[in-house]
Amino acid sequence: RSIESEFFIERPRSPSDPAGQRAETRASSSTEESFHHWFFKARTSQYTQEHLMLQHRPWFTLSWSCLVGLLWAVAAFCSDVDTESSKVGLESVFPDKTDLRIHTECQDHSLEIWRWWLYQFSHVGLSHVATNCALLVILGIPLEGFHGTPKAVAAFQVGVVAAAMSSLFVDPHTAVVGMSGGCYSFLGVHLADLLINWRQRRYRWATLLVLLFLNLWDLVVGVAFSSDDSVAYGAHFGGYLAGICICRNFGRHLVNYGASRIWKIAALGLTLLCAVFLGVWSQLWPPRGLTDLVPWCWHRQVFSFDRFGDYNWHCVRCYSQICIQQWSAFQTYPIAVSTCSQLGGWSSTELV
Repeated sequence: RSIESEFFIERPRSPSDPAGQRAETRASSSTEESFHHWFFKARTSQYTQEHLMLQHRPWFTLSWSCLVGLLWAVAAFCSDVDTESSKVGLESVFPDKTDLRIHTECQDHSLEIWRWWLYQFSHVGLSHVATNCALLVILGIPLEGFHGTPKAVAAFQVGVVAAAMSSLFVDPHTAVVGMSGGCYSFLGVHLADLLINWRQRRYRWATLLVLLFLNLWDLVVGVAFSSDDSVAYGAHFGGYLAGICICRNFGRHLVNYGASRIWKIAALGLTLLCAVFLGVWSQLWPPRGLTDLVPWCWHRQVFSFDRFGDYNWHCVRCYSQICIQQWSAFQTYPIAVSTCSQLGGWSSTELV
């Protein structure tokens, strides 16, 4: 009998031998047990992070999810608008004053930086606010329990602001609401925390699969059931990266390695550089985005046989009052930016 492995290796016996059957049963059960320990109870080094996840009570996670959910519910109950297609929440009290936008037509809102934080208190539809509140609770309770309430508050709120800056960089022509940026920041913190404290996580493989599932699930649902302009992918990506950077720089590391200080300084410098770049980009006028580098602030569908030589509607865009007045002399119709892209693009663009 060899005892060099985790379970005994018996010499093969005939199927009719009861002792052989018992040995095979013990080997099979021991194999299953070893897989169970590898997947759910992996060996850790000095500390086990799961034992430290209940050190702090999740005051912020529970109170913030209740605040945002109750604000939406009260606003939906008191307003007469369609809650599934309208911005409900703080926007119900201050219409067009708290959502994330950088311009309305050619009215500049780039200096109204309070929008970068207040847009999280409004949502479009019950599924939107319910999903965000559920994600906040599921992701926030273990994070706040391990890192503490101050770090959880900082990670969430910085993620909201970072998501706003990223959204303005990717697509500055679409208004955004919701606290998805903070939820994605928590997702990023979870991933970074898992990698940093990998050897201290007993359930590391199961946690990794859950995080991958949440990311893939959101991506598939967003692509399959949402239109192009209803999901702020730029905000999600910005919040996710912010969570990773925050955890790398200020997260709780159970074991400090020799080169960790150098990586912290490099990550912090890169984070500040990105923040400065996005802040400067948000002040450019006329606005332009990563998906469309052409600057403009006004767009319409225009019908004019004299200008286009046909009886079709054409999409045009401008940034100056002279251009706007010229096209306003014809028959115009408001249209979504994504619809113009689907109909073949822009027939006329004013160049800088």
